[in-house]
Amino acid sequence: MSWKVINKLLIRAIIDARFARKLLADPLAAVHEVELEITPEEQNVLRNARVEDLSDLSQLLINQLEYDEE
Repeated sequence: MSWKVINKLLIRAIIDARFARKLLADPLAAVHEVELEITPEEQNVLRNARVEDLSDLSQLLINQLEYDEE
């Protein structure tokens, strides 16, 4: 997952409360809603994500995934 993808998700969640709730409740559905392509590893991390807020989600992604600079 690139930083661009992470930034798109988090920025959208910051400006769209409905999307933020969906991202926290069902991250995979939220990613598919905005038509982003993610790897099976990334899907697995999101599928198993149990976070309470965007800060927790950000930290999870940083800790669990390797990022491309793109």
